[in-house]
Amino acid sequence: MEDNINFVTQKLSIGKELFSFTFPDKYVVVDLETTGFSRTDDSIIEIGAILVDKGFIVDRFQQLVCPECSIDKRITDITGITNEMVCDCPNLKQTLLRFINFVEYYPLICHNKGFDQVFLRNAFINHLGISFDNEFIDSLEISRNLFPSLNNHALETLVGLFGISDSVEHRALSDAMQTFQCFEFFRHFVSLNNALYSGNNGKKKKKYDPYSHLRVDISKLDNSDIPIDQNNPFFGKRCVFTGVFHSFSRQGAAESVMKMGGIIQENVTMKTDFLIVGSFEGIDNVIDGKSGKLNTAEKYITKGLSIKIISEPEFELLLNENNESDDDG
Repeated sequence: MEDNINFVTQKLSIGKELFSFTFPDKYVVVDLETTGFSRTDDSIIEIGAILVDKGFIVDRFQQLVCPECSIDKRITDITGITNEMVCDCPNLKQTLLRFINFVEYYPLICHNKGFDQVFLRNAFINHLGISFDNEFIDSLEISRNLFPSLNNHALETLVGLFGISDSVEHRALSDAMQTFQCFEFFRHFVSLNNALYSGNNGKKKKKYDPYSHLRVDISKLDNSDIPIDQNNPFFGKRCVFTGVFHSFSRQGAAESVMKMGGIIQENVTMKTDFLIVGSFEGIDNVIDGKSGKLNTAEKYITKGLSIKIISEPEFELLLNENNESDDDG
């Protein structure tokens, strides 16, 4: 695979004029998990969506769906979604009624729209008797046109290439999040290259990282003189935050974890190592005193996964212990 920096700053083979893609300011990114790939025989089991306005996430939608059939083990192995997880969830009709209010008339961004578009349009016809006519924009098609030299344009390939993540989690909301990050990468890449190659007589002014405002990893520490203690509790661990924290901001806590070599996740997955829990006071979408992330973590734990749930004081204690060991060293 080509070097990241060279790859994203190289002149495109299509010349000075880039393809004209639609990059709306306000849009919804959507991803589906299903019981299989058949457009006629399989069902949607999860919808994840993100409402974006001028590059910022303003709202999210996530719902597990009770299908009209059982979930095959191979799908559970891929997604982590079990029959037990969806048995008490809303059916697809109930979910679509909420979903259509979320997406309104905004264009939908999908990675491989041929899959999600057909499943959604069939679902609206079959369960609500109405057509779903929102515009669909395919980030997979954009990638194929912008980067024709890539061997493949799977989401997993792109998120690794762009430094977004080292894997795709195969859960609807987390995959929608990564599709959003890829789409905004494409927007900045096109804008940058139009400016560099369509103007300024084709001469580059300076190197530029079009993903710098979205990057969530520890690459900024690569040239740091501060060594990372690989024995600290968060090194190489995937961490998720939920709730409101009183002793620190979530951004500050995330940066502390990344400086220790940890990985920040948006949502709890089967690969999550730590869930750091704050207060749920004043949060509207809490059910029985627990957030969705906490409920998901507890379900995974009952399945035998080793996710550690720690409180704000416990998290602070771990940070302080690590800082003290650094001072001693």
